[in-house]
Amino acid sequence: MRPWGRRAAEAQDLRTLLGAVQSVGRSEDPRAAICATAQELAGAEVAVLWEPDGELELRARAWTGLDYMPILAPAPATSGVRRARDSGQRVFVPDTEGVAGLDRPAVLRAGCRSLAFEPALLDDRCVAVLAVGWRRPVRRLSEHASTLLAVLAAETALTLDREAMLRRLQALARTDELTGLANRRALGETLRRETHRSRRAGVPLCVAVLDLDGFKGYNDRHGHPAGDHLLAATAAAWQSRLREGDTLARTGGDEFALLLPDSRLCTARGVLDRLRAVTPPGVTCSAGVARLDGAETPGVALNRADTALYAAKGAGGDQVRVAYANSPISCGPTQATASSSSTARATCATSS
Repeated sequence: MRPWGRRAAEAQDLRTLLGAVQSVGRSEDPRAAICATAQELAGAEVAVLWEPDGELELRARAWTGLDYMPILAPAPATSGVRRARDSGQRVFVPDTEGVAGLDRPAVLRAGCRSLAFEPALLDDRCVAVLAVGWRRPVRRLSEHASTLLAVLAAETALTLDREAMLRRLQALARTDELTGLANRRALGETLRRETHRSRRAGVPLCVAVLDLDGFKGYNDRHGHPAGDHLLAATAAAWQSRLREGDTLARTGGDEFALLLPDSRLCTARGVLDRLRAVTPPGVTCSAGVARLDGAETPGVALNRADTALYAAKGAGGDQVRVAYANSPISCGPTQATASSSSTARATCATSS
């Protein structure tokens, strides 16, 4: 190629790289955009973005030019992607034939004769490896192609770091700092979603409000650090007794809320009794629970549960009260007599 033709091609590549960097930053799927750009800039047939997952495994998070890639793969120390990750330097394989240590099944599926593994470094830490493959032998990477891949890898590292930071900020915005539970904002989002699902699928949804009896006195006696420790221990104990789909949130102070999808009132009351049983020593727990009736707003159901909670505390605490259609009924095992417990169970069977 004549010098002016080569310069024109290089200028076009730089324009492509600039456009790609801008599009990666705006893309809803930046990993796919990174792979497509790498494939175009390197003139390759295959591009895969690998991200570390533990000490010995890497996860293929995006690819182009392939119908299938293993989502998670062990990475021997001699493999190209592992060598690039561990050394922080590019690994180039001009001919995959007979090269030991490569992932032979993956190479054969891809049909690649030449491979390059470009580490994406952030403060000397490898956050990803960008692999490109050619189905024809490539004896060496040109200086220009090497520069383009290095620049793209640097942008990849920054993009993934921005994404991770955004995820952390989003998590912080929805998480209670002390307990690690969902906060009021996350509770509202989940409650709206579960309400829609409950109405659409015709499945029951219960909401409960809980707090610790005598928590102010505990704080006064033992101090606020001890009170914070108690709240964190309570949250951990309660969370350990819940199903994966249940949502426990701290809504402020010693007040918590609980969403129980696919649960009738009898089931919800049993869950709350289990939470009461594992409440840490030194305090007891009271709760109010309601089932969404299908017509009311989620806020109204929470208010009904809150009213039932105050009825439980007004009756001495250490119990659960259920907000039925007309009025709360005491269901706390420490408060209910044998006859009233039987009445409550019968009411629950007909009303929940």
